[in-house]
Amino acid sequence: MTTRITMCAATVLWLASELAGAATPLPHEQPFRNLAVSVPPLAAAPTLDGTVDPAEWVSAGMMPRLIEYDREDRLMDDTAKFYIGYTRSTGSGQAADALWLAWQIQRPKDAVAPKATITQPDRSFYRTDDAIEFMLNCRPLSKDRKIGRDFYMVWNALGTKYDRREAFDKEVTDYLRWNGDWQTVSRTVPGFGWEGEARFPLGMLEGAEPPGAGVRWRFQLCENRSTPEPFTALAGFQLTWADARLYPTLLFTGNEGVFVRVLDSGAMAAAGKGGVVLELVNPAAAAQTVVPTLKFYQRKPDAPSSQTYLRSSRRNARNPSARRPPRRPATLRSTRRVSSSSTAWRK
Repeated sequence: MTTRITMCAATVLWLASELAGAATPLPHEQPFRNLAVSVPPLAAAPTLDGTVDPAEWVSAGMMPRLIEYDREDRLMDDTAKFYIGYTRSTGSGQAADALWLAWQIQRPKDAVAPKATITQPDRSFYRTDDAIEFMLNCRPLSKDRKIGRDFYMVWNALGTKYDRREAFDKEVTDYLRWNGDWQTVSRTVPGFGWEGEARFPLGMLEGAEPPGAGVRWRFQLCENRSTPEPFTALAGFQLTWADARLYPTLLFTGNEGVFVRVLDSGAMAAAGKGGVVLELVNPAAAAQTVVPTLKFYQRKPDAPSSQTYLRSSRRNARNPSARRPPRRPATLRSTRRVSSSSTAWRK
């Protein structure tokens, strides 16, 4: 049961959606720049083989393209898809309890295959191998911490891992020696780039709030390239590398919770347009009525802020005539009944 929403515009800087009946906005919903990603329960655990089969990930949440870190903080032009979901055991065992992540990342034509040379665990990949970094702040006492990560995991295309934990406040631990029982498998897709899957057992995330309807974690996802040139892209804005205040949010849903998938965003070369494509999913057997509110924001040409992502781009700063006058946020509001029939919205 899905409803697809397509919005096309010359520039779409951000979008926030609110469902009918929502209570007072959570902290992450108030500033427009803070990303929130829906994390639903998966219908079944995917096969961890490095091939992202759409049929296996059809019930997963999807997040937007990454943001170029320290390069005007804009969405990447290359196509990328990121899937996320969780599984919980129905019996007494906990082997099936896990958080799942999958990625499909388009890479430059002269470096389609990600560089992967490091085979020893817990070695730095920085500026040596192409790598993906996944950071989780998921414990109730530290998920909104200002600095650091509860769990920090990095891997390359060979599946070589680097991981650690970072103490919060006055904790005295040997977290740097932590090795989690997580797995990742990936492959090179000829003519496209890098895709793969990762499984993070919930049992290894000591002290984490168990996933379920209404639970929220903080996270950061990073593509850290070394080839063809050093480059870093993030799921959400970040002022400095250790700063966790603006980490995006994972919003867990239940078996009947309506959620949003970001099918695409930014410059869509195949369609010849830019914008965002969303899919509203109702996993329940019965139809549900929701009221999406879509808000668009445009960066101010001369925003008086020390934060680079709130200032005008360097290109516009050098060329004042290229600046566009500020616009009011546009709000679209409509009531839709999400049923078995699929309806497309175009704006």
